[in-house]
Amino acid sequence: MDSPKAHALAKVDKRVMDIHRTVKWSAAAVPVVALVLIFVVNSALPSRAVALPSRQAASAASAQAAAVSKPKLYQMLAYNDRIDTQNDELRMDFILQVPHGSVNPDCVAEGATSTSGGDGCGLTFLYSYYGIGDRATQYNTMVYLNTQGSDGKGAARWARNVDDYYTIHKVIHSGANDYLNISIEGNIDYPDDANPDRYDRGATDLVSINRVGGAKIKQYVYAIISDGKQSWANSSSHTFDAATTLDPANSTNIAEDYPAYVYAQACSPTAPYPACNGPMAFIGWDANPALWSGGQSNWGLVTDNGFDGRSEKAGVAPVKSFFVYWYNPDANRSKACSQNTSFYYQWLATKSGKWVPVSALTPQVQRVDGQNSAVAAVPPANSNTWSSFNEPASSSKTNVLMGNGPSDGSPSAQASDGSIDFKLAKSADGLDGYFKLVTWPITTNPDGTTTGCDTSDVKDAYNPEPGITANMSQADIAERVSKGWTIDTAYYRYDIARPAAPVINSPKDGSYVNTLTPTISGTGTPGDLLSLYAEDPAHPVAQSDVNAPDTKGFLIGQVRVADDGSWSIRDDNQASVANAELGTRRYHAWQMETDSGFDLTSNFSNIVAVRFLTQTDPAPQVEAVTVPHTVEGQLPAGAKVLVKGSVAPVHPGSTLKLYALPQDSTNATGSQSLKGDSSGQVGKGEAGELEKSNDSNDSNEPSDSSDSSATAAEQPLAASRSPEADRATAASPQSSQGAQKAQPLDSPTDTLEPDELVYTQDQLPTGSSSWQAQVDPQYFLAHEPSDGRGQSYRFIAVLTNVANIDAISQPLDELIDMSAPSPSVSSGDVTGVEGTVLSGQVQVAEAGDSIHFLWPDGTESTTISQADGSWSIIPPAGLVPGDAVVWAVDDQGNQSVKIHYSLKYPAQVGSLPFTGGCGWIGYASLLMVFVCTIVARAVYGRISTR
Repeated sequence: MDSPKAHALAKVDKRVMDIHRTVKWSAAAVPVVALVLIFVVNSALPSRAVALPSRQAASAASAQAAAVSKPKLYQMLAYNDRIDTQNDELRMDFILQVPHGSVNPDCVAEGATSTSGGDGCGLTFLYSYYGIGDRATQYNTMVYLNTQGSDGKGAARWARNVDDYYTIHKVIHSGANDYLNISIEGNIDYPDDANPDRYDRGATDLVSINRVGGAKIKQYVYAIISDGKQSWANSSSHTFDAATTLDPANSTNIAEDYPAYVYAQACSPTAPYPACNGPMAFIGWDANPALWSGGQSNWGLVTDNGFDGRSEKAGVAPVKSFFVYWYNPDANRSKACSQNTSFYYQWLATKSGKWVPVSALTPQVQRVDGQNSAVAAVPPANSNTWSSFNEPASSSKTNVLMGNGPSDGSPSAQASDGSIDFKLAKSADGLDGYFKLVTWPITTNPDGTTTGCDTSDVKDAYNPEPGITANMSQADIAERVSKGWTIDTAYYRYDIARPAAPVINSPKDGSYVNTLTPTISGTGTPGDLLSLYAEDPAHPVAQSDVNAPDTKGFLIGQVRVADDGSWSIRDDNQASVANAELGTRRYHAWQMETDSGFDLTSNFSNIVAVRFLTQTDPAPQVEAVTVPHTVEGQLPAGAKVLVKGSVAPVHPGSTLKLYALPQDSTNATGSQSLKGDSSGQVGKGEAGELEKSNDSNDSNEPSDSSDSSATAAEQPLAASRSPEADRATAASPQSSQGAQKAQPLDSPTDTLEPDELVYTQDQLPTGSSSWQAQVDPQYFLAHEPSDGRGQSYRFIAVLTNVANIDAISQPLDELIDMSAPSPSVSSGDVTGVEGTVLSGQVQVAEAGDSIHFLWPDGTESTTISQADGSWSIIPPAGLVPGDAVVWAVDDQGNQSVKIHYSLKYPAQVGSLPFTGGCGWIGYASLLMVFVCTIVARAVYGRISTR
């Protein structure tokens, strides 16, 4: 049975080992950063409670995330808050907020250590070696070890560490601040007894063998940002009063809210139970127990890129990286609650800053049985063989850390050899990349029962409630973890849970805007403070690191994201490098949450390049419209309506569009007509040749610019116009005729519809050119009024540059009539012909049409139709019966189908007067001819006889 004297001697031996460790790195001039690390109850990231007011403007001076002036603890991930005072070590993993750029983790090469104190890299840790903070005492520095890099040298070096070191696993840029993911390991000497001289003045919670759950002792671990005035060498012999020596402007006690619960190793050998603080779990130090690295690989193991000299792939922790070893000061003394041969453990991780079980490892808490009963010692006896490691079980050893993995059959993150794939575990649950193993004791009587070991006064120390579940609240999880002992921690590419990056939706990347003060808009997280930046050409954003705060550029403005997730900020063009005509500006944004007090900033949004083009092109001209007409009732094959004009863009890539608007008789200045039924897009224009010309058009004033944009590829005319309206095919022009100028519309583009677009010409070159549109007649025939008298159209050309600025032509009105008249003959013979001419579906009389007659003798006559559509014509004298042809030509030149008509003599009389008819006239005529013939012969015969 061990005596108190034996414990005291063991403590002296451990201190001698500590001094030897200190001499080793001090004599070799290995740089040390002094730090005191306090054990902290692990808690989740602060969660946002209520969204901030939406769309509240915030000035750069008052609302922009300011850089912190000194280190600030963002989150304590894990620390050994419960510790055996004889095996007292300092272990911490945490996130530290510092001003951006104030700490340089690459101050030494990967795997190397600082040589002139931690402040040589911008950051120093000083910790109170004896746990005293209210007066002058010994402070140790901690040496910086660089574990960043891709070849695993630093990670392997950290796994072998046994001295006072700290490392920065990752630097996370977030706005004006950086967040450092840090682990520290060090030696510390907590009080062993209740001597008040070893505590802060007035302390009442003193180490005692009768204090179940240990004595609560303050910790003092100062993080110091270098101010260039004070330097701390790598040493364990700094003696000073922190209150009068350290500058509060650049130093912080990160352990302020994280005390240690210190357990005494001894129990009263004669006092009845309970006369102990409770069972203890070994934190490990040096090569106790013997892990794969020969050092303290169980704390803050970095698996990001594997380990130099080993075969494990990135993310995999080797076999015997972690351990659990419980011991009891009363073990083997046959006292109540003295046996600890079983325990619980579980791997926990953060997901978006909140603690969850690692489903690919230990979705439920695991029970391990079979550990040998161990007593307290320095170090605990047989830790190399009796500890539970992440290794396979054997016939001689069943107490191992082999999680049962997922219950749904998905892959386990722990291989059969005991190695753990934290990469797989992270991806399976979408975790942040930080993992810790928490263990809880199972304490029994020598007979294996728990009677008396789970009463309310001792339960939390001897048999606390173990494990967490996925549906447990964060408060309950924190309570469970606080009763356990955190022994092992690991990382795989950790990142803090920050706000999601916002998105810039408008303008589109690569688009043109028609103003030097564009409005940039997008989406974000409601309530977050959004900051919009413009790239500084002198410090452009690097493609390899688009989130670097050093290249954020000029602050354009800030705004609270609205409740619906939208935001917009206008660039007032006040940056030192101004927006300029035909120039380009690249914008990006980030958003910052303001509820937690840490001003966490997201990564940058997408980068949007915006081009500025504010000048208006000269208006195009519509100069002439040529309409084809029917021949023998049909339009000639390939006939097109030909529209000609000119254009003189000053910006390359502009688009010309021609619209033909059917006009009512009340708004058309040309011929009157009824507005037809614009039932849809029937025919479209065809791309004619764009001919270079020496003519220029500079008589039109530029239109007012508006805050709109369009990509150079899309170049839409207006939001209401469909891409289908931009199609065109090729054909040949027809003959011309005049057109009539019309008064310009007040705002023509407001009245233009997609189905009125008849021609498009893209990517126009600069300079003066002529253009011609060949439009399918079917477009106009589809709008033809039912009376067939044609429809008046207003032709408008719109030139749109790549910034979506429209230059609009003067309108040109033209009557489009391509309907042939329909003549008919009502009666006629060689003495005269008459008939009517009609038009349209409703057969309306046409007045003024030319009626043409080709007579049987080959001669031609013409007459004009009357107001009622009637016409009549007298044949040439002496015309004999035969086949005649008649056709009509309307006043627009449309020729009808040619009608063949047979001309005959007038009809003869068929009756005598007494019969009531008029046929007697014919008979009388025949009788007269007969009489005249007789008389003529008689006279001729008389003359002949003479």
